[in-house]
Amino acid sequence: MAAVEDLSAGNQQDFAGRLAAHLGEAVEQLQSRTVVPLFWIGRVVVYGVLAAIIAIMIAILAVDAVVKLLDAYLFGNRVWITYLIVGGITLIAGWFAWRKAGKYRLDAADAKE
Repeated sequence: MAAVEDLSAGNQQDFAGRLAAHLGEAVEQLQSRTVVPLFWIGRVVVYGVLAAIIAIMIAILAVDAVVKLLDAYLFGNRVWITYLIVGGITLIAGWFAWRKAGKYRLDAADAKE
């Protein structure tokens, strides 16, 4: 009779081990489907914001350097000419971007109808 009790105790340990293994697999699967993508999205957001801040800083410093170089070496301290040139370049770049955005906005509006 002792052998029967040992056998049933072994089955209970085996059942507990299998249950723990299945629970461990379920937790790993849940983590791989939820937590891992959330960490990836978080990294993309953080690095994207950081890259945007750095790009804005570089753009501001580049425009400032161009204004100072044009003013000092090309136009001899007539800063209004420098502002006119930089403003014209900015205006043309903005006009070009607006035209491109308008094309995509119209395509999206046509798709909704």
